[in-house]
Amino acid sequence: MGVYLRGGQYWVSLSVNGRQVRFSANTSNKKLAESIYHKRMTLKAENRHLDVKRNEKIFFKDFAETYLQRHAIPYKKSWQSDKHHLANLVPFFGQKYLYEITPLLIEDYKRGGRRS
Repeated sequence: MGVYLRGGQYWVSLSVNGRQVRFSANTSNKKLAESIYHKRMTLKAENRHLDVKRNEKIFFKDFAETYLQRHAIPYKKSWQSDKHHLANLVPFFGQKYLYEITPLLIEDYKRGGRRS
């Protein structure tokens, strides 16, 4: 099970969209920590895990432009490198919402896979 004791507090560990997620249950009670774990597993099964808000649908291409304008250009000397990298990523990921970009999709991109 994904509940373990660390530093006198129980922690919960589970996998979401191929990514390992760990967080403190903020309790020293094992039964309560297990209850929290089972609650998160239920939310995951119902695709409501980790309070992900899918109401705010942002396309990758829009996020890339926002990133360049608000972060890269004002704060990075190497912003032109970021712009070049994003120019390569946008044709593949541009029409995907950020929450749709999974590790599997990234692997497809790295292998030169087709757009989905």
